[in-house]
Amino acid sequence: MLKEATSVVVAAALLLTMLSGVSAEMAAPTVDFSEMPTGQGDWVFIAAALHDPLDYLNDPDYQEALALHDYFAGLGFDEEHIILLVDFDTTNPVIDGEVTKGNIMAALDFLAAVSTEDSFVFCGILDLGHEGGEGYYVELNDEPLYDHELDAKLDAIDCDDLVINLVFRYSGGFLPEIGQWGRLCIASCKNNIDVDTDFRLSVALTDPNADWNGNGRISFEEAFWDQWSWANWEYNPTCKDRIWGSVYAPGA
Repeated sequence: MLKEATSVVVAAALLLTMLSGVSAEMAAPTVDFSEMPTGQGDWVFIAAALHDPLDYLNDPDYQEALALHDYFAGLGFDEEHIILLVDFDTTNPVIDGEVTKGNIMAALDFLAAVSTEDSFVFCGILDLGHEGGEGYYVELNDEPLYDHELDAKLDAIDCDDLVINLVFRYSGGFLPEIGQWGRLCIASCKNNIDVDTDFRLSVALTDPNADWNGNGRISFEEAFWDQWSWANWEYNPTCKDRIWGSVYAPGA
């Protein structure tokens, strides 16, 4: 009986290792951005770091990442101009790779290389946030990404409007570092909130009721305030807007 029980435990451990991808052999591959098109235009980058390989389809971050993708695709964004990193799902053709610090850094370097002063660029990161060490950071599945590291990569992106959407705990702690001129930075909560919120920008961007000024279009500012007022005011989502006028996605 002991031998059988031991075999079951060993088999379960092996299965968990395979599913979670924690072994060195199953490390997430690096995305080769040299294979992506470099034509001028507008760009979207979304990264959703997930942490449960057995139930990722029900993860709100997974669902929000795909909803944001669909929003921009519905506006007419070229599929090749929407970079989507999502963990665990290896079958969805719109997903370009998994979320690692290396892939995020490479994606931001790529955006810095291809964007122009006329480009609209959207960057969304959905994950688990923390405070400590060198500052505020997102956990990821390999190594943390700190607020000052993200800011350094954003500095290199030369574009017309840069919208950053951060959906994770302590996300407001990133804004003092990344909230520079020419950027609209949206955080799902304040810098001291250690709980997950229901902040979903995609919901407001596709809800006619979020068109507060009645012009038939929904700006990112309107989407932010809509989500703040309806579902998340107690966690105080935060917006640092350093762009003159309202910011709309091209085609909205």
